[in-house]
Amino acid sequence: MSIDQSMHNMTIDRTGPEAAQCFINWWAAIHSPLRDANMTKFILALVFVVCTSSVFACESPDAEWSMILQSKKHTVKGPYTIAELESNNLIEIRETKEVLPFGYINKYWVQLKARYLPGDRFYFVHFQDGRFFVERHVLVRNDCVIGALMGAIS
Repeated sequence: MSIDQSMHNMTIDRTGPEAAQCFINWWAAIHSPLRDANMTKFILALVFVVCTSSVFACESPDAEWSMILQSKKHTVKGPYTIAELESNNLIEIRETKEVLPFGYINKYWVQLKARYLPGDRFYFVHFQDGRFFVERHVLVRNDCVIGALMGAIS
């Protein structure tokens, strides 16, 4: 796996056409091998719920965001503006000497930033459980985590 592919896996996309594409891919995969109409309907309904549940979850306060705010294992800092995040996370690309916000994962920062709408907020979240920790920047809209950019992980 290339660095570019692994960095792509570090972003979280909870809305948009990915959910629909997930459903279409599963429909194509199960439609031809299953002959029983009832089984096909059941599996399609199950796949639809799995693929789209995160999209629908954002219509009300997100359970993940509520859990983060109430957890003693999570530390939340922010909200931050785009300018603050970019100026605080400048990293030099070793090969080109170019300085970019979030350095090697700048491409994914640009994608997350493009989803920002007025009223949205960026937070820094640190999760610690014993020696294991994960850090990420999250984009929150109406108390729902819209996307995240992974940072350090142990």
